[in-house]
Amino acid sequence: MMSKDPIENPKAFIYTIARNLVIDSFRREKKQEKMIDEIFQEFNIAALDEQSAGHDALDSERISLIEDAMAKLPAKQKSFLMASCVEGLSYRTIAKQTGHSLSDISRTIEKAYAAISAELLNDEEDKQAEYNVPSKMRKLQ
Repeated sequence: MMSKDPIENPKAFIYTIARNLVIDSFRREKKQEKMIDEIFQEFNIAALDEQSAGHDALDSERISLIEDAMAKLPAKQKSFLMASCVEGLSYRTIAKQTGHSLSDISRTIEKAYAAISAELLNDEEDKQAEYNVPSKMRKLQ
C-alpha cells in the first residue's frame, strides 16, 4: 500500500516505475511468443527461423486460418483464451476477474482449442477435396 508521505527522490521513483513497466512489457512479449510457438508446434508449423522460402506462404496462410478461427470463437471462449495465452493469466486469476469457476474456464478454453483445430482440419479437407485427392488417400495423410 502506498503511503501519503512525499516521495524523497521523485526522479528515482519515476525511473523505477519506468523500469518496471519495461520489464512487464518484456514479460508479456515473451508470453505471447511462447503462445505462438505452442500454436506453431501444435499445428506442425515450422518456426520462423527454420523456414525455407517455400514454406513462408503456407505458414502465412495457416496463421491467417488460426486468426480467422479465433475470430469465429464466441466472445467468452476468445476472452478466456486471450487472457490465458496472450496475457499469461492463470486460470485462478481469470476466475477471480470474471467470477467463473475454474472448471468452466478450463472447459471453455478446451472448447476454444477444439474449435480452432476443427477449423484447421476442415480447411485441410476442403483443400484436399479441391485438388481431387481420393478420400482413402486423405486418411493416410
